Amino acid sequence: MNDLKHFFADFLNIINYPDDKKEFTNKFLNTIYLETIGELIKTLPQDKQELISQTLQSAKTPELLQQAVNNTFDQTLFNKTLQNTSQKVFNEYLQTIDTALTPDQKVKLQQYFASLKSQRE
Repeated sequence: MNDLKHFFADFLNIINYPDDKKEFTNKFLNTIYLETIGELIKTLPQDKQELISQTLQSAKTPELLQQAVNNTFDQTLFNKTLQNTSQKVFNEYLQTIDTALTPDQKVKLQQYFASLKSQRE
């Protein structure tokens, strides 16, 4: 999650996000996390879906939620699903704001994305 926080900090700086960047990042990461859990729950048999849904709903703190997720799902599967969900949700957001971005912001984002891609290679 720290990599995602760093990514969003860079992204929001590039687009000159005017509001509270930390709040935006936390809400966005929460959305990604909840979508990831939803996708993982769908992979379970129906009876287990209901049980884990009840367990997750009763988790009173983020730590208890994380513990329930860790006890239910394979960490590798969770990480892969988290990555896929992050890409999907971010791409949807990027499409939403595309018309509001200036040409300069678009160029800076392209350069940033290219630098991320070259770091992975």
